[in-house]
Amino acid sequence: MKAVLGWLKSHVLIVVFGFLILLLPPAGVVGSMMWNDKIRTGAEELYNDEQQKIDRAGRVSYKVPAIVEGEEPPGETRAPNTVVSRAYHAERERRQAEIEAVVRNAVEFNRGDDRAVLVEGLFPDTPEGAEGRRLIDAFVERIVGTEDAPSAYDALFESINAGDAPETVDVARAVSQFRERELDRLVGSDDVSALTEEQREELDEALVSFRIAQYRQRADEVSVYATPEVLHSDALSEYSSIPSEIPESRPGIDAAFVMQMDFWAVEDLLAAIARANSEAGGLLIEVPRSSVKRIESIRIHAFDEAIADEDGSAAANISAPPGFAPSRAPSRAPSRAPSRAPARQGRGGPTGPAEQTPSQSHTGRDVAESDLFDARTIELEAVVASDRVVDIFDALAATNFMTVTRMAASEVDIWEDLNEGYFYGGEHVVKLTLSIESIWLRQWTRDAMPEAVRNALGVVLPEPAAEEVPEEEGEVSP
Repeated sequence: MKAVLGWLKSHVLIVVFGFLILLLPPAGVVGSMMWNDKIRTGAEELYNDEQQKIDRAGRVSYKVPAIVEGEEPPGETRAPNTVVSRAYHAERERRQAEIEAVVRNAVEFNRGDDRAVLVEGLFPDTPEGAEGRRLIDAFVERIVGTEDAPSAYDALFESINAGDAPETVDVARAVSQFRERELDRLVGSDDVSALTEEQREELDEALVSFRIAQYRQRADEVSVYATPEVLHSDALSEYSSIPSEIPESRPGIDAAFVMQMDFWAVEDLLAAIARANSEAGGLLIEVPRSSVKRIESIRIHAFDEAIADEDGSAAANISAPPGFAPSRAPSRAPSRAPSRAPARQGRGGPTGPAEQTPSQSHTGRDVAESDLFDARTIELEAVVASDRVVDIFDALAATNFMTVTRMAASEVDIWEDLNEGYFYGGEHVVKLTLSIESIWLRQWTRDAMPEAVRNALGVVLPEPAAEEVPEEEGEVSP
């Protein structure tokens, strides 16, 4: 053993190199295998990346935008193809043109052919000083009317051939004169005691028939019983206040604009009633044949978010009506025109607003977030022919974006109404209470909005289109 150790000590280099000869080959094999795996993994990753790039370059996704919610428009992923690309491009252009046409037609339908403000030059930028005050005064006079010129509302009701029942005094006078003639015919004098029992019955029947004939005559002269008084049936804060007299103080431009919006809402509603009360050729028919026989009240829901005048006083109120959420805060529709003039009491008497919750509206607009429109809610109480209620709904939809969101019907005491002069004919009638949702597209109403109203509603005017500068001859556009 000592000899071996001695030899190892004397031949250290031989021993070391011997061990290295034995160890290096296995270590080299292990190291080369690890290095090879690393190189292979890097090469594979590089290859995969390049392959994906090649695949992506060789395949494109074709798709077109959906027009309506829930639609699954055509689309595919495939190798690029000139013919296919042109086909999808044409389809996109066709859909875009269709969308633009729908929007254009919707705006034209909502605005109408002859929709105009009551006083030119008042909206949206009212002149300052005396000229601005003159325009606002002229606007208020158009709303309430003067001795020299009727109210704009009077003209609206006249356009649908609306009128009131005959005056009680006039009917009583005519009946009295008829009674005198009948007494003279029966007994040759005005002595009622000279009548026999049979003659008394004959006279009573004749007087009833004559009175009804007076009511029938008036019913044949008008298409619907209604006067502007139905707009002033109450002074409840839930509803817009449409003034019937000149206010004590001049309203601001913002309040005037809300009064204008109220007028447009009534204008559309009466136009729909006229449509329902017209024959196929558009000729208005008389009350005994009409769908809407009597309007008892028209009320527009008020709003309660104040817009301030320039002096800081409240000029108009804007917010969501009872039972409806705003389309998007602060996207709310103007709707209340404040007035210090006392409201006139209508025949129907004041009634409260219809109870309604957002979930009851089937239009879905109560929860929609939109900057495109403002929603107004109108309450209509009317006596209508029970078998033509659907015709009234159709007339509302055909006139503008108006949808009935709530309806209540009740019986009508036709004899009590007849005693007041309202003759409805031989049709069965009901008293209908409707909540009507009316939509106003901002694409055209914003053009008339004063700045304070636009700011309160969050309405932003579109940027003016940049004018194209003609290129000088010889220049090439980039």
